[in-house]
Amino acid sequence: MNKSDEIYNYIRDEITHERMSINQKIKVTELARQFDVSKIVVKTALKKLEYQGWVYSKSKSGTYVAPLESEELKQNFQVRMLLEPNIVVMAIPYIGG
Repeated sequence: MNKSDEIYNYIRDEITHERMSINQKIKVTELARQFDVSKIVVKTALKKLEYQGWVYSKSKSGTYVAPLESEELKQNFQVRMLLEPNIVVMAIPYIGG
């Protein structure tokens, strides 16, 4: 897993466990410092989150936590939470050759 994916997972978990509030501004500089990466790496994770509806951007203002009103978004997350651990387990035999 690369750093961008790690940050993506961290922010998504913070949102889903309600440790980040709806419309809360996401502080790129703090995340970059926390994960010891450049701001570009954090912004890459945020773009992926925005594409999936987890966050939204305001021009010249920043990126914010999106309202999770969409039932479809909640259902997609629940399915992913069930599938992703199994995918990792299935991939383990193929990692490293």
